Order: sequence, then C-alpha cells, then structure tokens
Amino acid sequence: MDGEPHLLLVWRSTSAGIEEAMASDARQERAARNESLFRDVNERIKSTASNISPMFTEFMCECADDSCFEHVSLTSEEYSSVRKMGPAYFVLMPGHEVADIERVVGGEGDRYEIGEKQDVAAEVAVELDPRSS
Repeated sequence: MDGEPHLLLVWRSTSAGIEEAMASDARQERAARNESLFRDVNERIKSTASNISPMFTEFMCECADDSCFEHVSLTSEEYSSVRKMGPAYFVLMPGHEVADIERVVGGEGDRYEIGEKQDVAAEVAVELDPRSS
C-alpha cells in the first residue's frame, strides 16, 4: 500500500448484539409455536368437555417447554375466560413461565397461572390463534 499504517475497526459488539437479538427472536418464536400447539389441543379438549361435564377438566399446560405434558385442572368457564383475554394469553402450571417470553398476569393460586406472551412470542401467538381464523 502507501506505507502509512492503517487502522482497522471491528464492530464485534454490534454484530454480536444483532446475532443475540436474532437468536432471542427465534427462541421466542419457537416457544410461541409450541405453546400454540398446546392451545389447539386444549381447544379440542374444551369442546369435548363442555358437552360432558361442567366440573373440572384436565387441560394441557401451554408452557414453552416442549417436553412438558403436565395437566392443569380448570373448569370450562375458567379456560374460556383465559381465551377471551386474547390470543397472547395462555394457561400455565405454576412456575412454568419463561421470563423473557411471557409474564404472569393472573391465575388461581396453586392450580394455574395465566401467562401473557411478550414481543415476538405475542406476535406469533396472535398469528397462530385458532379463533382468529
């Protein structure tokens, strides 16, 4: 070159920040898709249960953990009230919330919690809501 020293600047923190944000968005999207799958299962459970009994029904936990198959005991009315809150709200076993994906906004003590999806997870939950189709 011209014999002059050259300074090369590398903006690692910016690219690392972008990669981290993209990974977080992808994680939120995967979690919301998983939770929406369980919401679909619960919609079918509710439609069957409301024809059988007004008592408690075992719904699937709608948490982000795809290996979770725990049941949440709710009445059809409780389940319906969560669904009426909007597509970003899900039924969770107590302690199953994931802080960077959702926040707990209600529930009934030790039986269940209501999680509200945030950011990308909320967007995906709305997109996949069976009631909006």
